[in-house]
Amino acid sequence: QHLKKLKEKLYSKKLTKILWKVGRFCIYAFAIYAFSISVVMAVFASIPPAENSTAIILGAQVKGTAPTLSLYDRILAGEKYLNENPNSICIATGGLGDTADITEAQCISNVLTGHGIDNGRIYLENNSRNTQQNIKFAYDIIQENEENQNIAIVSDGFHQARARLIARKLGITSYIGSVSAKTNWIYLPTFWVREWFALPYDTFFR
Repeated sequence: QHLKKLKEKLYSKKLTKILWKVGRFCIYAFAIYAFSISVVMAVFASIPPAENSTAIILGAQVKGTAPTLSLYDRILAGEKYLNENPNSICIATGGLGDTADITEAQCISNVLTGHGIDNGRIYLENNSRNTQQNIKFAYDIIQENEENQNIAIVSDGFHQARARLIARKLGITSYIGSVSAKTNWIYLPTFWVREWFALPYDTFFR
């Protein structure tokens, strides 16, 4: 009832009528856009990796020497893939953050080896500061050591589409699959919405 009265009041003037229609159009357009991007994100998060691909575990924040919840979930996803693919190796990625005493890569390695993954299956990429560098430096390691160039990107599901886009823009033409971590629902809305804007930005401006 109150909404109806407000609408009638707004429509009583020509300018406010136009603004109301423009505002409504923008809301509908953004809803369609957000839904479309979300579908793309969900599709790429579900692409299975090839058997015994090289897993690239994307870094995330470390506090002291311990992984944050986000990074720990990625490590567990990488561990599961390595256990299911005994001939695969992984690249642990990520440099030294502001809150960390060790690099993200070293933290990933520490947890994996602590869970029984052979240290010989883990390469460290200790210099990257963002997703683009994570993937670029990791792929350089793969090529230098002549490892399997089919890759499995280990990250949160919401991040997979952008990570894949970055990999393709870096010139990686081999098969790329997704190993998606179980993102804690508390963080999911914030990071999912962030990707609505980050994905097109990386598409057109990087």
